[in-house]
Amino acid sequence: MKCVAVICILGLALFCVGASAQAGSTAQQSAPPQTTGPRSQELSGSKTIVGCLERSGDGFAVRTESDLYPLNTERDLTPYIGKKLQLSQKWEAKGTVTASPIVSGEQKAEAAAAVPPGRPGAFSGDFHLHVEGTVIGDCAPKQ
Repeated sequence: MKCVAVICILGLALFCVGASAQAGSTAQQSAPPQTTGPRSQELSGSKTIVGCLERSGDGFAVRTESDLYPLNTERDLTPYIGKKLQLSQKWEAKGTVTASPIVSGEQKAEAAAAVPPGRPGAFSGDFHLHVEGTVIGDCAPKQ
């Protein structure tokens, strides 16, 4: 999948982005961080969660002991509501990251000031995500 702009993944991918500080996840960065100019990077990581599938608004979500992970899917997961799921994902991103959004002229200084330090403003490259889900049992009924 080719991505241009800041990567914002909803649903299943939500728990992998920025997950390097959480237990059960890993993230690797091959290039040292730079503070100015575009840079080529290779990032990868993985994460596994275990939780119960439930309805959430018009969709579905997996509730763990500490978090709720909304799922972005068009599939009908109704038969799996109340089941305990193990969701595992691996991701890899290769591309160019810039320290500020890609803009021109008068907007440049204003846009650069809006990006928090240490946060990329734009990404251009390939993003690969592999997610596997397994039903591992039934969830305890709510009390």
